[in-house]
Amino acid sequence: MPIISPLRLPPALESLNVWLAPPGATRKKPSSSPTTPSFAQFSQASLSHLHHECKSLPVHDHLSLLCSQYLASSLRPNHPSHSNVTTPPGPRKMKHTLQSRFHRTVDPYLTNGVLLPSDYKRTISLLHTSAVTNSINSLDPNPILGHAPPEIDPSEVTLPKHYRTSLSQLRSSHCPKLMSYLHSINASLTPYCPSCPNDPTPETVQHLFSCPNNPTTLSPIDMWSSPVRVAEFLSSHPNFTSLPPLQRPPPEPPP
Repeated sequence: MPIISPLRLPPALESLNVWLAPPGATRKKPSSSPTTPSFAQFSQASLSHLHHECKSLPVHDHLSLLCSQYLASSLRPNHPSHSNVTTPPGPRKMKHTLQSRFHRTVDPYLTNGVLLPSDYKRTISLLHTSAVTNSINSLDPNPILGHAPPEIDPSEVTLPKHYRTSLSQLRSSHCPKLMSYLHSINASLTPYCPSCPNDPTPETVQHLFSCPNNPTTLSPIDMWSSPVRVAEFLSSHPNFTSLPPLQRPPPEPPP
């Protein structure tokens, strides 16, 4: 089970050109130049995609985890807050307490209403694992795959930052290198693939891997399972000429 951090942003997302805004927020008017859209033009990416890429818990889930762990810790008989969290709330239930909101989560780990000191570390770990599992299972399906995405292959960390950024953008379906996306934010007059003038087809992520004029044996799932191979494909693709040259690994020494 991966360790979930609520704060760190991985290098692949540090320059992800997406606009994160609350529901109902409006975007700025398109730039006068269709080839250089401003940062605020980019459509809102899926929050589930960003949480999966960052390996971060949503704020509500993370705060609930911290509260349940604190309640479990306070239910140890020798904890300074033990008397506070075990005091009856009184006849008027004006608002929730730690006990009323999170006792159901902590209760399976208690013995006669208290947490034994010998069970403390194990309980904190199990609460973390349960919160992460529930959060992962509640994420929306990936818009490219139509189902929950797999873990990204660790080989991606060997790629330059620019390639990791492009891969993350493609996995979100919000990539400024694709005409369909530029068209959706009014930064392009057409959504069609420029490599297929005789057969106008929207240039989506799926088309990127099936375009007959830029053939490849890769498929969208390879952005997760084989990111290095996809990066090599992008390095020679006409849409990604702004990417720096991809350095090839040194040849293996002869036996």
